[in-house]
Amino acid sequence: EEQQQRQQQQKQKQQDDAQRQHQAYVAQQEALRQQAAFDANAPEMPLRLRISQVAREAYQEALDTGMTPDFNKPRPAAKNADTANGEPAQGTKCKHAGCEKKYEGPHSEGQKCRYHPGGPVFHEGEKYWSCCKRRTINFHEFLSTPGCAIGRCTFKDKSSALTQVEVPRWDMMESGGDAVFAIYARKIDPDNIELSATSTKLRLKMTWEMGKPLDIVIELKGPIIPQMSHAELRDKKIEITMKKADGVHWRHVGKVLDANSGLEIKQRSEFALPNAF
Repeated sequence: EEQQQRQQQQKQKQQDDAQRQHQAYVAQQEALRQQAAFDANAPEMPLRLRISQVAREAYQEALDTGMTPDFNKPRPAAKNADTANGEPAQGTKCKHAGCEKKYEGPHSEGQKCRYHPGGPVFHEGEKYWSCCKRRTINFHEFLSTPGCAIGRCTFKDKSSALTQVEVPRWDMMESGGDAVFAIYARKIDPDNIELSATSTKLRLKMTWEMGKPLDIVIELKGPIIPQMSHAELRDKKIEITMKKADGVHWRHVGKVLDANSGLEIKQRSEFALPNAF
């Protein structure tokens, strides 16, 4: 009986060793395939885009109910816009996320503040800042999370012109060797999406909510392999899965820029409030 047990154990060990060798071989082949596919100087190329039937039906239903796309619809004015002389309006909040100080005059500029240098992340019910990742499921607790960096208050936003254009909410997660960037928006025109990438940049142009334009360029946090990246349009979001070229951890997707002006777009709390998504 002991001999039989030893034989079974030896057989199991051989099977485990064979499985480990196979897994190592598969991993090695995948690494070689990714290395062969990656080209840092490759030109911009379109990404594969799958459009779900649900997304098409939702957009068609909106058209059938009379929601005609309006690309010239005026946008609401930005909150706390600068005054005519270029000075911030009284009561303008510091542009650093997490800082609650307000502009009371020229002396307010440059005072010390505690803020979050990262961006807000909303994933599977959890809410946190990408810079410190103190997680919570309570939205008000998330907003009151103390800043993790010390800086100087600034009340003039270089991208103030962009705050007049509504932007959808987005977040990013990592899964294995992929970075998954999701933009939460409804009524996206499935036939009016342009999506392309190089190894270091992602370009997305689309309309959402029956005509609201979104045209962005993302300077990615790390290199990707466009040939192995893809996207899917669903009912309430477009999800872009990017194959990372080096496997390094990303804290965030990178710098999101307006494609026309080149100015950076940062999500503010008014764009991150809970909604119907």
